[in-house]
Amino acid sequence: MSVVASNHSTAPTAPSTSTADAGRADQEEVPRRLVVEMSRQSAQDLGEMVTVEELNKTTVINRAIQLYALVRRTLNDGGKVYIQEPGSDEIQRIRLL
Repeated sequence: MSVVASNHSTAPTAPSTSTADAGRADQEEVPRRLVVEMSRQSAQDLGEMVTVEELNKTTVINRAIQLYALVRRTLNDGGKVYIQEPGSDEIQRIRLL
């Protein structure tokens, strides 16, 4: 399944090499368009999160990437990430390969 994540732009955006545009990059974020091939399970999970969170696909994908980056930075910096399932006393350590 293909999913397109977009923030209002319908055309791909190329990085600007103009020095006049260099200052503008600090002032506003330029939307990027991305086509993603997803497994059936990932597409189902995305659909579930869109429904449960009442958000659009772009927002869910952006939040997932931000969470993954946070976990990755924490682990890379020597920290640990844990999760505890509801109704369980067991705490599981999250590891990314």
